[in-house]
Amino acid sequence: MNKFWQFLLFIGVIICLFLGGILVDQYLLRNNKIDDNMHTFLHKQLGLSKEQDKNIADIEREFALKKNNIEKKIKQANIDLADAIKESGFESAKAKTAIDKIHDAMGEMQKLSLKHLADMESSLTEQQKEKLKEKIVEQLYKNAGK
Repeated sequence: MNKFWQFLLFIGVIICLFLGGILVDQYLLRNNKIDDNMHTFLHKQLGLSKEQDKNIADIEREFALKKNNIEKKIKQANIDLADAIKESGFESAKAKTAIDKIHDAMGEMQKLSLKHLADMESSLTEQQKEKLKEKIVEQLYKNAGK
């Protein structure tokens, strides 16, 4: 392989690693910002009672543990992707398997988040449930650029 193609391959690897880092950063860090906004929303705009606050705090603790485990899966899958690219190339079976692991973990995170919201609903009044649903829908549209 001549030096030109080696250079292009090197640049391609760097770009893929950079994009993988952005994916993790945007997914994990952006979700943390959303979590902070949602926490503020819950406590300031929904007007939770002390009992509701206690119930939701218990739900939050359980969610945080599960979320942390999924975040670890995503990080490990990105490491696996980097290793696969390093060892076998961009379109190798190992790279594709690592990408599937990343997508599976991201889907698991979405499902966990929706279950978490459904669990929280059990502690809310009908009016609070409606406000929460409106806020979630608004945030999802905002994330999609709509």
